[in-house]
Amino acid sequence: MFFVKFVLSAFLLIASQTAVAEPLGNPSAGLRHLIFKFGGLFLLDYDRSEHLINQTDGGDSIVLDDYRNGFRLIQNETKALGIDIAFNFAIPTNVPVGLDLLAGTNVSFDRFAPTRDAASKMQKPRLPSRAPDLTDWSEGDNVLFLARGGVGFSVGADWNHVAGPAAYFFAEGDWYVYIEKYSPNHAYVKVTNSQILSLGVVGNSVVAGLGIEAFKEADQGFSFRYDLNDPTAAKAYEDAIRGNFEPSEKFADAGTFVSRAATNQTAWLGLVRYWYFGVPFLASINGNTGQIHSRTSVLNHENGNRSTIYSGLYVDHLRTGGWLSKHAMSINNFIGSRYIEKGPNGQISSGYLGQYLWAWESSKGSYRKIHKHLAALVAKTGLESLLSINIPEENKLGYLNMQFQANLPQETVDLLMEWATGFQETGADLLMQSSQKGIETYFSAGQDSLGICEASVQDIGECKARMVRETRRATRKLMLQLKAMAVTKNTDFPAFVRHFGEFGKQMATNRFTFSQILELTQKAPLEMTFSMGGERISILRKVITRSQNQLLQ
Repeated sequence: MFFVKFVLSAFLLIASQTAVAEPLGNPSAGLRHLIFKFGGLFLLDYDRSEHLINQTDGGDSIVLDDYRNGFRLIQNETKALGIDIAFNFAIPTNVPVGLDLLAGTNVSFDRFAPTRDAASKMQKPRLPSRAPDLTDWSEGDNVLFLARGGVGFSVGADWNHVAGPAAYFFAEGDWYVYIEKYSPNHAYVKVTNSQILSLGVVGNSVVAGLGIEAFKEADQGFSFRYDLNDPTAAKAYEDAIRGNFEPSEKFADAGTFVSRAATNQTAWLGLVRYWYFGVPFLASINGNTGQIHSRTSVLNHENGNRSTIYSGLYVDHLRTGGWLSKHAMSINNFIGSRYIEKGPNGQISSGYLGQYLWAWESSKGSYRKIHKHLAALVAKTGLESLLSINIPEENKLGYLNMQFQANLPQETVDLLMEWATGFQETGADLLMQSSQKGIETYFSAGQDSLGICEASVQDIGECKARMVRETRRATRKLMLQLKAMAVTKNTDFPAFVRHFGEFGKQMATNRFTFSQILELTQKAPLEMTFSMGGERISILRKVITRSQNQLLQ
């Protein structure tokens, strides 16, 4: 089910096309669907702001001022009432466990408001550190914040060699905490670390420091569901918010009113310094560009499957604005993933897939901005049909976002690798011949109609020459990455996704390299969707079909 959801200002004021509630209501969702969630969220920089997001479905056209399905009220605060409860369950003495709201950071609340008037009357929220605090929340309401302190948890099977099965671990650092009320009496909590400062263990009454290295490849995340009708489960929820997860683990293992949602282990490597993964499928980047490589292991306790996901991500991110000005953000990302899933009976499935994501958002949308950034998207992809969207000539549209996704399933990736390896040395030249035709067609009128060249380049001849050089260079690198992917796809998964991420970077170079991939995969599946939403605009979703592709060949 598709809908646009907006949460925190980016990937914390969020515009998202993914349902955060999916791991709650549909824990057995297929891995192929799950992986595509990585790129589905983006947000403005942390700021104090308040926005209304229209939740009415507008189909595949722009509809204004239809508010039948109400709004999401996004409130980003730098100050909020903190976590104020003591532990309900005992923890080992002299263990530094406990979370406190990190001073100066953003707290993002996402709540339902049936009308504008109702939204204006909603009181400033507080962190739901006690189970009764969720009573007045609506289904789907959630909060995300950053906390600092220690988290306590029981040792899992992977750690038995360190201290034995009766040990109590504690990790100190910074943690992203996400809480959602997903049904009238149930809450979901996910805590994912941002930075581990120290790790220790209590075993046989001895407190020992393990050092950060012991936690380096066990980036533990915790997520549980709680039936708040049960007093014990409600107490376990309150302890979890404070950082003590041992009661939740014990009650979940006993099959009571607490259940595990998923546990994940993540190791991030690469050049993107400000990246985090947590909050069901929430990712954030902050003012950096590069490539990131990761390994994520997820244990799905509902069906017993264990999945290992390797991902290579290319990030191109630009943000403008500040506290006293309007905000805008654009994203040009690609993620390539390789996964292995093992079932409880030993069955194994594996595969790979990729996703290209272009996204833009602004706190003050207008007709001119929509048209400008649609043109920028066409300049990136060559998909002229996107310009056919009828845009109302309104200058005050409030918050607004747009995103475009192109999903490459395994069948399509196989076709690309087969083509690249089949042509060996001549493949890049063949692709460039097609791109050269597209470049000639684009500049045939002696102008740069969509502004694909830098503003500083005034001479059309130089603009064209630069585009030829840029496209030729990217085409050669693209072919090299596809060949390397073919060699490593079954032998070296980290290397495979690293090459996959680099392939995506080259594919996203310009409209001509993007069109190369569209042309090569005409006989293979390639799902492309465009979406738009905002304060006055109803949710728009447009599927871009092959017949709509106006490739510049």
